[in-house]
Amino acid sequence: MNKLKSSQKDKVRQFMIFTQSSEKTATLKMRIKLE
Repeated sequence: MNKLKSSQKDKVRQFMIFTQSSEKTATLKMRIKLE
């Protein structure tokens, strides 16, 4: 999480809530989407 910008952290949090997934899973999925 420490490599993400604050706006990206918000997206990860929303993604976590939406998918009920862990922070690690959400961060990995978001990172794939952002690339």
